[in-house]
Amino acid sequence: MDGSLFRKIKEYLMDIMNIGGVIMATITKETIVGDILDIAPETAPAFLNIGMHCLGCPASRNETVEQACMVHGVDTNELLEQLNQVIATNKK
Repeated sequence: MDGSLFRKIKEYLMDIMNIGGVIMATITKETIVGDILDIAPETAPAFLNIGMHCLGCPASRNETVEQACMVHGVDTNELLEQLNQVIATNKK
């Protein structure tokens, strides 16, 4: 994918997620880990804390939050709460 196209898509996604400081989208168990990291890189520590140390490898970037939690033995709802909290805190 062309770098400028990627930046435009990322900017668009950021715009729909953060309008007037209000988060308009929520990370769900079906959200792809790579998408989360692209849009909200500040969430990386949350993934590292569950033992997901290979954030750049294609396998981990293409799994859903639910799949990542299953592989690492983590409660999906707890991670979702943490990820959404990190994003909400950083977007204010």
